[in-house]
Amino acid sequence: MTTYKINEISKTLDKLFKTGINTNKQILKLEWQDLNDFTPLEKSLIMDFKTAVKNKKIIQFLAGVEYGREG
Repeated sequence: MTTYKINEISKTLDKLFKTGINTNKQILKLEWQDLNDFTPLEKSLIMDFKTAVKNKKIIQFLAGVEYGREG
């Protein structure tokens, strides 16, 4: 898992939310190709955020903790 800085997360999620994607359901439907207006780093962050949402590990994601495993 890549560790992101909190300001990278904040800026990227703000950009994502401004596109109208602002619910768990919408985030879970996202695919890489849906993110044309984002940089590769932002796309990676969003896909990792999607995984965190799916696994109900948002706090771990924001804290930079491994969220793919229980613990």
